[in-house]
Amino acid sequence: MQVEAVPLRAKPVANAEQTLVYAADGSVIATLRVQNRVTIDRDDVPQVLVDAVLGAEDRRFYHHDGIDVRAIARAAIANQRAGTVVQGGSTITQQLVKNRYFRSAPQTLRRKSVEVRLALRLERERSKDEILTDYLNTIYLGEGAYGVQAATRHYFGINAARLRLPQAALLAGLIRSPETNSPSRHPVAARAARHRALAGMVATGALGPRRARRAAGQPLG
Repeated sequence: MQVEAVPLRAKPVANAEQTLVYAADGSVIATLRVQNRVTIDRDDVPQVLVDAVLGAEDRRFYHHDGIDVRAIARAAIANQRAGTVVQGGSTITQQLVKNRYFRSAPQTLRRKSVEVRLALRLERERSKDEILTDYLNTIYLGEGAYGVQAATRHYFGINAARLRLPQAALLAGLIRSPETNSPSRHPVAARAARHRALAGMVATGALGPRRARRAAGQPLG
């Protein structure tokens, strides 16, 4: 079945952001929030964060067409060995589609089929960098923070452009399960999530084992 033949009636969910109220001197005096989301441009995303997110969520992002059969097979084997879900097979493009179109929709075979077709279409219509940037501005990272800029400010009190390796790896580790890996409520789980992201960076060649070990020993904050 061709993608164009699929009746795609889904409408994207708008990226609601926070509204800042400024005083006459330019200082922020109030924040009105629908969601705590601050959009970031691709040029302001540090490479260390890109490497961490790709290592944790989609190691072949720049080499697939929206669906990664290898990742699906790898996740199935890892999950079977662990006896629980330790890896996901969805690509970043699929996750973006899910976040934008199916945020609260029930998981069904029909929905999954449409999700796959939307991911394939998105890959044809948008560049990889555009997809990645939209994803980084859409993902939920726990404690009310949507997108990497809002999450970086919330957890570390800095802008995303200033992220260091241990911080970037922690954010990447939060993507899969931000509430159960919350660094404030579940620090042990957060460290384990960061370690998995660092291991993913080593697997992709973005990071050497020695630097990964040093980063794993750093504080979460």
